[in-house]
Amino acid sequence: MEQANKVPEESAHPGSLMAKRGVWVSLAFVVMWSSGGIFVELGLDEARPFNFLALRLLLSTVIMWLICFRLRPAFPTQWVEWRDILITGFFLQVGYQIFFFLALAYEVFPGLLAIILGAHPILTAVFAKEETNKNQWLGLLLGIQGLVLVVGDSIFIGTISVVGIGSALLSLASITIGTIWQKRISLSLPANMALQYTVSSILLSFWHSCLNRMR
Repeated sequence: MEQANKVPEESAHPGSLMAKRGVWVSLAFVVMWSSGGIFVELGLDEARPFNFLALRLLLSTVIMWLICFRLRPAFPTQWVEWRDILITGFFLQVGYQIFFFLALAYEVFPGLLAIILGAHPILTAVFAKEETNKNQWLGLLLGIQGLVLVVGDSIFIGTISVVGIGSALLSLASITIGTIWQKRISLSLPANMALQYTVSSILLSFWHSCLNRMR
């Protein structure tokens, strides 16, 4: 009788279980996000930036549409929603990733690129007019100071090209603008990402085609 009434530990503390899962999910996200530059740099040894990015977007598009077919989320019905998805996809997927790949292609080290992109959360909070405290402002100023010292020294001694650093800064600007604009979208995540990847694939193909014609 006592054994039958015994409640499993996980069921008795659902909040604790969810907290543990949240920690592991957060750690997995940090590992994948922070290691992205390393794996992209390895991939660029075997492929051109546009080809590598096109393959990545294609695979992401297919995966997200398979998820949508399984979950059947709601899709946008108004032009304003489509406009926001188009703009967000352009900055967050196309602009950010193109300049990210180009920065690595022009020999910006993954660690330095991560430092530059590390300013993204604070810049987003500032330009989105979110509440920021003194510690965040202090962190931003210290981060910018360190960034200027590292980047300036690297350019001065010739270890990094101006084009590479410019691409890294444009990548930072793109992800910041895209993140701020994405706050306007209330669509479910699977539908939002599927449409963003689809639009981004089309825009990237168009961009690549225009560049080839200009050569």
